[in-house]
Amino acid sequence: DAEMRRVHAADPDARFVVLGYEAGAGPALALARGAADGGLPVDAVVLLDPLGASAMSTIHPVRTVVVRSHGWGKAADAPGHECLTAAHVGHFSLPTHPGTVRLLVDVLTESAAAVPPVSDAGLPRLPLCDETC
Repeated sequence: DAEMRRVHAADPDARFVVLGYEAGAGPALALARGAADGGLPVDAVVLLDPLGASAMSTIHPVRTVVVRSHGWGKAADAPGHECLTAAHVGHFSLPTHPGTVRLLVDVLTESAAAVPPVSDAGLPRLPLCDETC
């Protein structure tokens, strides 16, 4: 989580969403847990077809979403997580499936909404159109 700490030091309003796929789910969960325990604002962890999900524990108050492809384990193996199953979606197409992408956009949008707005006072404004438009 050193890079996360560096980013947060440079931008104290920075927020984080961690994503893990298959064997990367465990390390992603550990990264998010360490960051959250260290006081970094981790808004969510999204795990796609995680291996070893039954051994995962929740990170309170971090939102944890487990997305499984059709036939890839049981979502009930991850107690305390939001568990979704993508019907008729294979393991290797899960990361790029429109439903997965939509979920990720929603999670990132929720995280971005938690960032305080920046004042644009004093910043130059670019015209959307000049006189020839």
